[in-house]
Amino acid sequence: MEKSTLVPVSVFHLVICTLLTLIVTSITVQAEDAKTHEVHIIVLGPRQTFTEKLNTFLHAACKIGYTSVKVLHKWCPNGNCLEDRRVEAHLATLPPEDFAVVFDLTFDYYVTLVTEEKILKKILSAIPYSLVLAPPPSTKASALAAALEEAVSGTSEENEVDLDEEEEPFDIYNAFKGGVVLGRAGSLLHAWRAEGWSDVAPKDSVYVDFFSNFVVYTSSKPGSIQMGNSIQLTYKPEEGEATMPMVLVMAQIANDVYNIIEVLGRQETCRYDPGVPLELADEEMPVGVVIVRVDETSIFLSEILQGLTKQDYPKEFLHLYIVAQEGLHEEEIRIFLEEHSTTYASAISSTTYSLDHASQWCEERNCDFVVVMDTSAVLKKPETLRALVRANRPVIAPYLVNNKDKTLKSFAYSVNGITNWDNMITETLIKGIFRVSTVSAFRVIQRSALKELLDNRQVGEYLLNINLWGQIMDASKVMAKKKHPELWAFATNVKFWSKRYIHPDLSPILNGDAKAEEVCPQTYYLPVFSERFCQDIIEEADFYGKWLNKEKDDPEVSHQYSSQNINLEDLEYDEVWHQVINKFYKEILIKLYRDFKIDSNADLIYINKYSSHQEYGTFKPHLDEGTYTINLALNSDLQGGCKYSVVNTNFKKLEACHVPHNQNGWVVVQLGHPKNVHQDVMLSSGTRYALISIFETQDQSCKGPKF
Repeated sequence: MEKSTLVPVSVFHLVICTLLTLIVTSITVQAEDAKTHEVHIIVLGPRQTFTEKLNTFLHAACKIGYTSVKVLHKWCPNGNCLEDRRVEAHLATLPPEDFAVVFDLTFDYYVTLVTEEKILKKILSAIPYSLVLAPPPSTKASALAAALEEAVSGTSEENEVDLDEEEEPFDIYNAFKGGVVLGRAGSLLHAWRAEGWSDVAPKDSVYVDFFSNFVVYTSSKPGSIQMGNSIQLTYKPEEGEATMPMVLVMAQIANDVYNIIEVLGRQETCRYDPGVPLELADEEMPVGVVIVRVDETSIFLSEILQGLTKQDYPKEFLHLYIVAQEGLHEEEIRIFLEEHSTTYASAISSTTYSLDHASQWCEERNCDFVVVMDTSAVLKKPETLRALVRANRPVIAPYLVNNKDKTLKSFAYSVNGITNWDNMITETLIKGIFRVSTVSAFRVIQRSALKELLDNRQVGEYLLNINLWGQIMDASKVMAKKKHPELWAFATNVKFWSKRYIHPDLSPILNGDAKAEEVCPQTYYLPVFSERFCQDIIEEADFYGKWLNKEKDDPEVSHQYSSQNINLEDLEYDEVWHQVINKFYKEILIKLYRDFKIDSNADLIYINKYSSHQEYGTFKPHLDEGTYTINLALNSDLQGGCKYSVVNTNFKKLEACHVPHNQNGWVVVQLGHPKNVHQDVMLSSGTRYALISIFETQDQSCKGPKF
């Protein structure tokens, strides 16, 4: 038995809750007799070359198997449709007993076929009418169609048909204008040639579809539908009998309808389908304008731009524009443009962006498409751009989703919230090109669609989810007005943070493939952070600029360890640093000191700074007020370091060692108990920056004396 779903609708918004069943369950449609006549589709096209309504119709017709489609573009261009004889000319070329369906798409409706050709042949073969008219309800065309039906059926005398003298001539076009007419090709040709209703012979019986037997105008016919495994609707109006219409006419395209046809449609390509994938040859690729939009939430810009440069789309066909306000990521943008000035056809920066700018740039470059890329888009597959251009949709984006938070993704299916379609696309339970409410992050917009958007016309937006093409960067924790906002993105983007800021040689030590250097007994020297981290945290501290001085400031705030310092709390970085500590320092301490208890938070964290002419308290031998100290060198342009005196519990000196401690990103890890009396060494040149983290545990056996 064919499975189906029953869905109530008010303005015909479909929600197909059992689509998975529809996908995996097949149905065999009984084969038609070999002598069944063909179905020919004739479309009266709008005056614009590109319209979303026409493209949607043609794509649906293709997917569900209609092979004979004729589009009469720019229907009645002079305004007098009686003089446009192209319908008659085409009907005259068709076998009279074949079926023909004429759609008028010059009006403001979305029209889509929802019945497969094989099923439609059965329906048309069984009806007793020569002509079926389905004009839009409550229109002049509807009244004319009703009068025509009465006249040709003999229920009204010719002279009793009440027509206003000012009405348009009563011909077949004006009787279905803006709607659908169907029948045998010969009968349609005869009716189309008739100069008035009186010339339509009684043998050509006319039926006006007021009851949605063939066409449903969803805005005026609330009801419910059943969708079977084959592409065919059963429509149940609020009053009256159920019908099996072949066409839906909608004020707005229902994404569910489009996507059901996309999933269940069997046809791959059609010559008349505007959505046919493009054949792309490297020597003659479509020209694109790529716009990268940088804002205050942009983080890891260099890494994001790498994803763009790794696209295998030939760069000589791409013109790159990086848009950022003054003061935002200027150095990164400058370096990138210098490195890639000859890679792309052109590469420039701008401080302003709008759709008007995009259109202007496209016109200047004679482009075929525009890419609008936000810096939340992390592209991982090199073939992404090529696949999107080949998909040939007015607006399309790749499926991108955040690894942790799947609500951060490159599309929204419904403005009313998450739907079953939303979940199925997100979980890739279905794959293909799906129509959605909006796409974001990385949008490819065809030039013709860009013009429609500028005119505030609706343009379909599509998502390509045959692959997970990358991810969405989470910028929810970005600290505005910071010089390097990436420093604060550890919790939300730990992989990007670690790749940028953690030293590549740390992982082998934590994995046991390498060992930390033991410079003194139980005192270790090892790489932890990258040079980029050191540079960024120094610049952030200097950007903040409020260095404390123990000689001038409150000693409880400036503390006694250094003459110049900034507490990480003042930088609003203490919370992030504790997250870093819990991830990396804790692992380091466990690896180095297996027999000691580890506390995951540091009690004192600060950046200290001093120059070659300065001297302060830690130049004297001392013990830190904690169980462990991790001393991170932030710069290397100096001469000096740290000196350690390793003693026993009676303070008898056993040996001493000196650690230069001038390698960016390297740390000295030491115990704070009496074995590690240490002191800084006065610099002979340069300025030293160091980030100090002092840990205090609750293990009494590990505690050293107070400073």
